[in-house]
Amino acid sequence: SLTTGSVAAAQSGSWSVASSAFHVSGSAGAVKALRYTARVAHSALVFQADVKMNSSGGFGADNRIGLGFNKPSNLSGGSIVTLRSTGALTPSSTGVIYTEQPDGTTAGPSSLTKLFNLDQYYTLKVVAIGNAMDVYVDGVYLYTLLRKMDPVAGAIEYAYISLYSYQCDVDFKNIKLYTPSLPNTSAVPLKLDDCA
Repeated sequence: SLTTGSVAAAQSGSWSVASSAFHVSGSAGAVKALRYTARVAHSALVFQADVKMNSSGGFGADNRIGLGFNKPSNLSGGSIVTLRSTGALTPSSTGVIYTEQPDGTTAGPSSLTKLFNLDQYYTLKVVAIGNAMDVYVDGVYLYTLLRKMDPVAGAIEYAYISLYSYQCDVDFKNIKLYTPSLPNTSAVPLKLDDCA
């Protein structure tokens, strides 16, 4: 789990802990990110958090809260998966799932409607194995996207993960990272005549 102190590094914004949750206040045009200190293997991971967009602060007609992947140490590249309000804090009528890939300009299926409420926690989970990322909200599968590996991050097998927000006040709690075991690749392959 992400905690304050030596485990997590605030890359931007002032992150505080309130009621067992990370809280960050938004500002106009500002990305706020909290990076997990250690690089983690990205070949197979499950990253999830309970995320809440607050009604107490929104700036502009684009508000986002979510998770970051494949990040270099300065968090300038990589991928994001977010809940997004395309109107000014109006996710109950303009909510979507929004993704960006490494270059920051390849927007994912931002038209995938996912309405949500302000001041309510949602469990956002991404299951990433190889180039595929499955996205879930509150345990419900929404879609699969292909992730593009970020050359800026260097050896992409190990990169950073982060919590992410844009232009809004947010809270994160119950942050979990799992690394599922992949099948043993040294297993003896089947021969064609074994299938007869």
